Amino acid sequence: MSGPTHHCVEDLSIIRTLPNLDLYSPSDPVLATHLVDHALTVSRPKYFRLESKPLLSLYDKDVRVDVRFGFFELFKGDDICLVSTGFPIHRCVEIKKQLDKRGIKVGLVDVFALKPMDEGALFDVLSPYRHLISVEESFIRRGGLDALILSIFNDRDRSASLTPLGLKDAYLFENGNRDVMYERLGMDNASIINSIERAIGVRATPG
Repeated sequence: MSGPTHHCVEDLSIIRTLPNLDLYSPSDPVLATHLVDHALTVSRPKYFRLESKPLLSLYDKDVRVDVRFGFFELFKGDDICLVSTGFPIHRCVEIKKQLDKRGIKVGLVDVFALKPMDEGALFDVLSPYRHLISVEESFIRRGGLDALILSIFNDRDRSASLTPLGLKDAYLFENGNRDVMYERLGMDNASIINSIERAIGVRATPG
């Protein structure tokens, strides 16, 4: 969603189906650097999903991220956890800060390598939560991040209460910036907060 020449929303679903191809979706420059360094040590083709414009850093340069896990738990929460990849992580951080002020402690997991990843480790992190909300700039229920989460739980004979947020089964042909598109898709901050409130039984925020 970074402009008409970088508006690729099918790639997560497509790349995940291709054998012997790694899929990386870093959310900031620090992670991108770690992933590039790691990719140079792996003799397989790789697909990087990158922004067309620089992003602010979410990770400290000295943070220890084991890229072999494929994800990083940015924040621990109580009942609800946001799971996202790439740019939407920045929105999720904003949302968490808003909810912290209201005493709602939401977890946040950054999935930066959708393939390969340590699925068992991700299951261990997500399984204690009562409800999960995935946020992705791709089609939902079509093999992307939400499908990855559900397959991890299904493989372990566990069910997951998951609300997937992203593109429905249709293209958007409206003019507007990223904020406009997020609002149309129900991925703006207010919509995500409303999804969290419904999941925990809190009265939805007006507007």
